[in-house]
Amino acid sequence: MCDRIVVLARLDHRRWSSCCEHGTAHLTWDTFSLRLSTQKLGTMGQELLECAKVARHFRIAGTGEVCVVFDQYDLYQVWFGGTGLCLSPDDFKLFCKLISEACQHPIVQPTCGGEQTVSHPEPSIRTAYHLFSLN
Repeated sequence: MCDRIVVLARLDHRRWSSCCEHGTAHLTWDTFSLRLSTQKLGTMGQELLECAKVARHFRIAGTGEVCVVFDQYDLYQVWFGGTGLCLSPDDFKLFCKLISEACQHPIVQPTCGGEQTVSHPEPSIRTAYHLFSLN
């Protein structure tokens, strides 16, 4: 159980990111919660921002464990290693802002852009996703 929480970034009382004494980053978006290492948060944060730059134009962008799909209903599907969120364009911008601010926190900063990680090639088609929609 986590006793000491440091808030990395906060949009409001339902959308925030924190880090506990175990070095685990907690990402909360409405009723969705994801736990990952701060190093993985830093890496995935960079990948998300890269994907966000091109997803609107090409409808899909993916790097490492992050995939962003701008679907036919003009909603963003954001995939983090097999778990997804379906977001409106406005919420997607806020989500990217939250992740960006979390990656700028001193706890996460050493992992953002520090070491280069070796990525393993992944199959071009992924099928094991679980989409959680807020609708």
